[in-house]
Amino acid sequence: MASNNDRYNPPVKHHQWSTHHSLSRDEFLDEVQSTLKLDKSVIQSALRHGGLTIGKKRIWREDIPQKIPAQTVIHLYHFLREPAEIEISKKDILYQAHDLVAYNKPAWLPTQGTRVSRIYCLEEKLRIILNCPTLMALHRLDRQTSGVVLFGKNGKVAAEFMKKFETRQIDKKYLAVVSPPPEKKSWKVSGYLVRDFRKLPRDVFKFSPKETKESKWSESDFSVVHTDGKLALVEAVPLTGRTHQLRIHLSSSGCPLVGDHIYGKPDSSSKGIRIQLHAQELSLSINNQPIRIVASVPEDFILKPVST
Repeated sequence: MASNNDRYNPPVKHHQWSTHHSLSRDEFLDEVQSTLKLDKSVIQSALRHGGLTIGKKRIWREDIPQKIPAQTVIHLYHFLREPAEIEISKKDILYQAHDLVAYNKPAWLPTQGTRVSRIYCLEEKLRIILNCPTLMALHRLDRQTSGVVLFGKNGKVAAEFMKKFETRQIDKKYLAVVSPPPEKKSWKVSGYLVRDFRKLPRDVFKFSPKETKESKWSESDFSVVHTDGKLALVEAVPLTGRTHQLRIHLSSSGCPLVGDHIYGKPDSSSKGIRIQLHAQELSLSINNQPIRIVASVPEDFILKPVST
């Protein structure tokens, strides 16, 4: 049986080349098929997903220019197999007012489009079901992370609330399942994150107590909600918003996220389990009124809060 990673995050192939001479639209499509040995269905899929870039312009099929100049740089990204569809519906909208939309993102669906697809993402799917082509994500969650994501319906609102995220006027709270359980009931992690260039093209970062030219400051608070054998449910509050911040901070604390095979230790018991991180809550102020947006814990979360 295929894992969720295989189903929802299939391998991607990237081709890059430059045209030797000027090509018509039809000549270009013929050259792609004959030179790259790609089936027509693969090319059609790449065009449908928006995985083709000609020069610096991302292309949809109807937008392929009639003439492509010589020495034009081409990038073509395509899935080796189509990702399984992840349906969304209006019932998972958590908040909608003041040109803002909050949605409980399912695990495995990217928040925004990627180089291989601009349609296989929560942002584009919400644009369609809300009939709002200008909808824009104001922050992002990792592909495997579930929970609250906030969107703006227009550029003005997007700019305003992106600024609030940058200036820490919006508070985030996550739930994380870790193993082994932490030694402390509550603790803080602070230090610098720097990209690990040895891991390119994958986005991987290292934790360091020392500042470097490329590093960025990061800080998080953690507290244990409850433990269950070798597992612990932890409340995580990021005080900065760096890529992979909570994953790295928990790993550096000796209690990595279950399912995190990049920053954690490979464990056969977590095989097939997605990264156990859920963005449970956003707290913000709108027109001087405090708003608290809470996303219910999904079924695939292996340790849930104990009801009182």
